[in-house]
Amino acid sequence: MMIVLALLAQAAPWDACAEGSYVLQRTTVGKTVLEEKRTLIRINGKIATIRVEPKAGAPREEGLFTSAPTPPAGAEARREKITIDGTTFDCSVKQGEGFQGNKFTGTMTKSAVWVCADAPTPNKVVREESDSTQAGLVNRKVSFKLTRVKEKVKVAGAELVCWATETTTDEQDGAQVTVEKAWYSRDVPSWLVKKETKQTVGSSTTVTTLEVLEYSKK
Repeated sequence: MMIVLALLAQAAPWDACAEGSYVLQRTTVGKTVLEEKRTLIRINGKIATIRVEPKAGAPREEGLFTSAPTPPAGAEARREKITIDGTTFDCSVKQGEGFQGNKFTGTMTKSAVWVCADAPTPNKVVREESDSTQAGLVNRKVSFKLTRVKEKVKVAGAELVCWATETTTDEQDGAQVTVEKAWYSRDVPSWLVKKETKQTVGSSTTVTTLEVLEYSKK
């Protein structure tokens, strides 16, 4: 059984928004600043079409699935209580593993995921740990966790109550480490309110931030 990493399931559905809803985002990488407006222009079945208008550059359209992620499937290994930000979650812990490729260069991935119906995350995941090995050597570790349940974040002049997550990816035993912190609110189209990413490769570190400057949910 393979478990889909929680970090891949954080993209929020747009089907809770009406056409014309938009979010204006600013991404900063060092001295480089990018701004783009993302507007829902139509929904056709399970596909939402988003018009992306960069401040510099030509507009484009993107198609995104509107369906919300579902909790990971699989048998329950045990139950465990986790307290986050003063809230206790009674979690179902599921474990699994899967192999991809051939016996010489294939990758074995082992995962454990903590799921609770009361979690604010789209797929109800509170925590996840995943180790991938190739030729018997651990070459990728991913850790996801819900860190805050009700944190107030100022967005476009308003104060929103957000949940926050942290994802750490360790490649090749520390050769490249990426830590991503993200804040989400259902009041904002796409739900993503703020994101801070710190990537360290050897002695070099790159910090990327994303923030919402303006939004309208219809």
